[in-house]
Amino acid sequence: MVDNSLPGWDKGLQPLNALGVFYVGFDIVWTLLVLWGLIVLWRNKTVPSVRMRNVPLATCSVIFLHGYGGFYILAYPLKGSISCDLEFWFMCGVLPIGIALFQASNIQLLNVATLQQRFLRDDGTTNDPTPEEIRCPFNKFRCWWTHLTWAKQTMFGIGFGMFLELASSLLIYIGSRKFNSHGLWSKYENRLQCRQGIEWLPTIIWQFFWSWIFAPCVLFKIRNIKDVHCWRLQTSLCIVAGLIALPMWLGSLYSPNLSYRQMNTYWGPPLWFLPGIMMMELATLFFPFYEVMFIRKIQARASQTMGDLEALRSSGSLSKNNNRDYSLAALEKVLDSDSPRFLHFAATHDFSGENIMFLNHVRDWKAAWGRSPANMKLKKPNADEMESYRRHLYNVAIEIYVTYVHLFGAEFPINIESDIYRDLKNVFMPAAMTLMKLPKRKPSQSGICPVTSDIEATAGSFLVQLPHDNDQNEQKTPAQEYEDILYRGHQNIINMVPRLPPNTLIPDSFNENVYDRAAASVKVLVLRNTWPKFVDHEASIRKRETKKDLFTRIAMCFHGREAPNESVAAASEPLFRVSGFNNVTRLWKTQRDATERNHHEKRARRYETSRPLSSPDITISMALFPSPHPLICFLCFASFVQRGGIWHFLTG
Repeated sequence: MVDNSLPGWDKGLQPLNALGVFYVGFDIVWTLLVLWGLIVLWRNKTVPSVRMRNVPLATCSVIFLHGYGGFYILAYPLKGSISCDLEFWFMCGVLPIGIALFQASNIQLLNVATLQQRFLRDDGTTNDPTPEEIRCPFNKFRCWWTHLTWAKQTMFGIGFGMFLELASSLLIYIGSRKFNSHGLWSKYENRLQCRQGIEWLPTIIWQFFWSWIFAPCVLFKIRNIKDVHCWRLQTSLCIVAGLIALPMWLGSLYSPNLSYRQMNTYWGPPLWFLPGIMMMELATLFFPFYEVMFIRKIQARASQTMGDLEALRSSGSLSKNNNRDYSLAALEKVLDSDSPRFLHFAATHDFSGENIMFLNHVRDWKAAWGRSPANMKLKKPNADEMESYRRHLYNVAIEIYVTYVHLFGAEFPINIESDIYRDLKNVFMPAAMTLMKLPKRKPSQSGICPVTSDIEATAGSFLVQLPHDNDQNEQKTPAQEYEDILYRGHQNIINMVPRLPPNTLIPDSFNENVYDRAAASVKVLVLRNTWPKFVDHEASIRKRETKKDLFTRIAMCFHGREAPNESVAAASEPLFRVSGFNNVTRLWKTQRDATERNHHEKRARRYETSRPLSSPDITISMALFPSPHPLICFLCFASFVQRGGIWHFLTG
């Protein structure tokens, strides 16, 4: 039967016209760009800001989405020669899988941001029970499900939804006569009727759920994430771009408007998903590419700044980055003196808090090793005391390895060279396998280690002294919580209860320098990636504060209606001592006195009293103008500049 509702689609293959040539050329160029983006993404998958995006998952989602979009771009050049059952599987199979994989990659942002928050609360180790620790006598599945994080539950939900959607589509394909002759319901009439009916209900429900229910929930959950990788912006753009696809697709299929039917000839109904798909691919591929280019730019700028620092100081010239120190010495100074603030930036903005925590714990671990009985000059330790302390430090080193180094045990394994990882694996892997099978540490076990009296005696000689917390429920400000980060981490790592059996064999290669190469590698990584971003972030904060202070000064001079309180007046007193502020001060005081008078009296004086303006010594009676007039503001500022006080005003 001829499909009269889609004119031109029943003629079969015809020579390409101008629009058909455009579609074919656009499909080729777009495919080449996507392939180039996938190659660049895969080659830079070891970059920390790219690795956290789960490159294999993002690659799979792009392949499925581009397979759908690239196929339907050729719908017009093929002139309706695409079979209905093939279109059904693209719409109910390829597109749903691509959308599901892409939504799973969106969950990666929320998962990373949530897990990074642990570094601001404890030492980064999880308190989730291992499978051997979970004991549920009746409903084991419910007990296992409740111990999963929200992100993992969502991942399992996405996988189950994909299976359910594909299974329902397979049953519909087998049971409908639109796609085969041995079905149970419906029948094939024409090309338009093939694209309508209950057969397309699973993909409609699927698209509606992801676009209009799940995606807005993700937008709401990521609203407070302020990362430096533009990851939240990428996710938001993709979600917003995909909202219009489902309504336009349904409208082009079911609308009685003839304009829709005519447009379907040149722009097929499935192509309404194309704008959202292109935005998803653009964000997935080229946002990481921009991040890689940005990292290289700031690394080059940091290197140039450090190289030219001595020349700038010797010549006395100023640079726009003269207050930004990207050097290794500045990084080490911040790690020693202001590590909580740096850790907060790394965990909430750069998503690299594991590197800072690893450096802090290795530093404290080496400090504890330096306090060992073997290094004490006051008394000669015996062999048992030295072995006990060495075993305790080995237990601490194992916890550091499992928490930050092990590729399968750590939530965020640090990025180190393969030879360094191999050496650490040879030292710690046998004991780490035993440790990972044991129940995880509880918060109540993070106190001082009660293994032997020797360890208790030397616990007070650690670098950080443990304060006595008399009130466990005391409310602390965020600043105080950040100050306690290192203390809590030190308490959990150094003074933890050991979980390894007492007869665990300690390798002979274990010594106090076992983590030196790994710490040096991580420090270089932080210096090249996180540290320049932190320096620029702090500089931008100072710049905003300077602008805010400048606007406050201008507002105090030209828009003050009421007298400030004593604290504000005391704080702003040096401001009025600057040369050039005499006229402005007199005007401000005159206006303050005028506002204290009776309103009717000021209104009467407005038309009776007037004094000529004199320059440069402007004396204007503010009784004439109860509110600041633009002309008065301009004349005051002109007199102020003429007096030469602009530089003192700007510099404070």
